[in-house]
Amino acid sequence: RRYEYDPAGELSRTLDKLRGEVTYEYEANGRLLEHNPEKRFDGEEFRYDA
Repeated sequence: RRYEYDPAGELSRTLDKLRGEVTYEYEANGRLLEHNPEKRFDGEEFRYDA
């Protein structure tokens, strides 16, 4: 498994032989916004209460 991080130090992508590529997107405050696995039809979106 390989991990890649963005300039802010947040996990931006993982590469895995079994799971494929997974990308991660974050809000400006660092909370996870989306998790997008390559091997699924659609990803996940996260919402937080204020």
